[in-house]
Amino acid sequence: MTSYAVPSSGHSLLMAAIMSENATVVKMLLDACPECNFQHRNRQGETAVFVAVKYENLEILKLLLNLSIDLSVTNQKKQTPLLVALAIGRQQMAECLIENMSDINGLNFQDNEGTSALHLAVMQGFADSMVPILIEKNCDTEAIDSEGDTPLTTAIRFEKRKIAALLSPKAKPSSELYQGYSLLALVIYYKMDDIALELVEHGHKLNINSANDRAQLIKCIQKNNDELLFAMLANGFEEDFFRAEINIIGEALKAGNSELAHKLISLVEPKMLDLKFEVNYPEIGSVSRTILSLAMDLGDSKTAEALILKGATPFAKPSSGYSIMYWAVLGGHSSLVDLLLSRGVSCDEKIYGRTPLQSAIVKKNEQMALKLISRSKDINTQGKDGSALVLAALTGQTEVVKVLISNNANVEATNTFNQNFLMLAILSENDEITPWALRTLPTGVIQKLLSKQDTQGYTCLTIALSRKKFALSELLLEKLNNVNVPITEGDTPLMMAIEGNQVELAKRFIELGANVTAHEQRNKFDVLMLAIIQHDFELAQWLVENHGGSINWSLINTHGNSHLKSALSHLYRPELENDNIEHHPLILAIKSAMA
Repeated sequence: MTSYAVPSSGHSLLMAAIMSENATVVKMLLDACPECNFQHRNRQGETAVFVAVKYENLEILKLLLNLSIDLSVTNQKKQTPLLVALAIGRQQMAECLIENMSDINGLNFQDNEGTSALHLAVMQGFADSMVPILIEKNCDTEAIDSEGDTPLTTAIRFEKRKIAALLSPKAKPSSELYQGYSLLALVIYYKMDDIALELVEHGHKLNINSANDRAQLIKCIQKNNDELLFAMLANGFEEDFFRAEINIIGEALKAGNSELAHKLISLVEPKMLDLKFEVNYPEIGSVSRTILSLAMDLGDSKTAEALILKGATPFAKPSSGYSIMYWAVLGGHSSLVDLLLSRGVSCDEKIYGRTPLQSAIVKKNEQMALKLISRSKDINTQGKDGSALVLAALTGQTEVVKVLISNNANVEATNTFNQNFLMLAILSENDEITPWALRTLPTGVIQKLLSKQDTQGYTCLTIALSRKKFALSELLLEKLNNVNVPITEGDTPLMMAIEGNQVELAKRFIELGANVTAHEQRNKFDVLMLAIIQHDFELAQWLVENHGGSINWSLINTHGNSHLKSALSHLYRPELENDNIEHHPLILAIKSAMA
């Protein structure tokens, strides 16, 4: 009996019997005709064993395998029976074929596309059978197909986590890229963190020259995958990051993860801390920053402290241009300021016209200011708003004023309005500084301060009177030599007291030699006219009766009124007769003094 091929399909009689799935007929053919051509190929280049595999007839396949058939034979696609079995998911058939293959090369055979049996087992997801079997048979786990994939990268791309876990221990450490990714980066991309950890422990690294790998590292940071990051550092990744200028701490801060940043700070070498990296700001675009600069931009003083303690250079500047000391002072970061001072960082640099000390005072951070006074080289440095003492007085910080003066602050320093600290203390809402200064400073110094006039001609006394601080005015009188210093507009202290209805204080000024003939410039009012206008007729009468000889009776104010006319005008009431006004004691006193 001979074997005939069927012309239309190229199938032999044996193949036809296999396709009919009639094992009895197949056995009969094989028994009756041992010379039956079981190596005959159809038009696809397949032998009988291929047909048995495709029709998934295990019994027939075993009959054929008993004949010592060559299992390395390939079809037109360069597929062996094993590759075909796996390609179409015939697991039992594949297992049977493997049992009958003694040559490892047959197991590692690759088709036209470079696909191996292990590749196919991975794609089919045979995690519990074929993949372990092939691994046990020492199949090549590094075989690369035409797409550049190994069985492991195939498992990763097909998201076959269990299979990837089986294959990963076999992967050799390499920085080779698979479609732009290192093996480690690929695992991270597909969120197989447990496998990534194993790879790191076995020496796998990211390819720092790959943009994809760099992106996956940043992804790790953003996901707060600290376990994997720490494993990378423990396995010597830090030097790679440094050479690639990848600042993992900075990336953690950019991702808003200061907790991770702190953990990383404790693990890296100091040289990593000053490594610059690009940070994108909405207002100014991409800027090269250090971690310390970024921490300052984010207002993160704790991270700034941790960086400096680890060894970061403490001279970084935030995007605002402030020095780190200035930034720490403005932010009220006391412990950071202490640290900077201990590292010898200057607290005297002037930023935008102010020293850190002056800024602390302006911010009314008294404890910060007190800390800086003893560490400043020159507490008398003139800032844009004056010295530290001037600012402390203006902001009403009593203790700061006291400590500054005890540290030889220049008490005669002024601001741009020529106002000294005592003037500004009076202008402030704190009425403790002036009495303390009057009690503490030498008389000669006090008199200099009290005689000082600002750009508007105000002295300490006239400032106190203008602010209606009359009790303070009385204290100042005890130290004054001259009570006649007018302001630029001509108002004297006596006039201000009268305008404030302070009769006793006005009398005290006169007793101390206040000039009753002087007049202010706006309306040409002297003290008598002011008293009349204020309707303080009793004081006006007292002035006429006691100082009438000193009053300039010829004075006419800008309204065209003399003293008498002013008195008549302000005494007038509709219900009073003119005769009654004429006999008013004030009118009579004025007429008598003028006579």
